[in-house]
Amino acid sequence: MDKYKDYRQRLLTLREEVLGRVNKIDRDVHHLDQPVSADFAEQAVERENEDVLSALGEAARLELKEINAALLRMEEEEYEYCSECGDDITWERLNILPFTSQCVKCAARAD
Repeated sequence: MDKYKDYRQRLLTLREEVLGRVNKIDRDVHHLDQPVSADFAEQAVERENEDVLSALGEAARLELKEINAALLRMEEEEYEYCSECGDDITWERLNILPFTSQCVKCAARAD
């Protein structure tokens, strides 16, 4: 597992960043830091912003799920293998997208 040391640290750091983003988004969506405006026009803008924030929050939660899955694959010594075909995921790809679970070929097929 020493071969994963740098990747693990990157994923752990990224996980903390994403968790911070999710917590900030949740606070903003639920108006924990400031109350809802009394102005109806402002409320409409706030609702639109909440929709955008909710979408960003869902994307961050998905990223968090992928990060945790990558960390689990490391523990199982399967980190560098494609979850679809079993071929190697290139280290270059893992450098760019450290939580990917697919090789380039399978990822292109999925799109």
